[in-house]
Amino acid sequence: MKIRPAFERTEQLKDIMMTNLLTQFIAAEDGAITVDWVVLTAALIGLGMVVIAPIAYTTDSNAKGIADYVKNVPVGKSASGN
Repeated sequence: MKIRPAFERTEQLKDIMMTNLLTQFIAAEDGAITVDWVVLTAALIGLGMVVIAPIAYTTDSNAKGIADYVKNVPVGKSASGN
């Protein structure tokens, strides 16, 4: 029978303990609902950005058109014909 050094046995025990911890972590479902909410929130934010981008561009374009129109409208007494 071969006797192994103490540090080798300690390393084997650490490997077994880490494997057990990893297995327990993967099997646990305690934080699953948190992950679901994070994913749903990220999806909603992404969808909002996709919807807002064209609206923001159109609003800016319309604002420039209105500004050009208002700039060319005569104001004052000469506009009313008096």
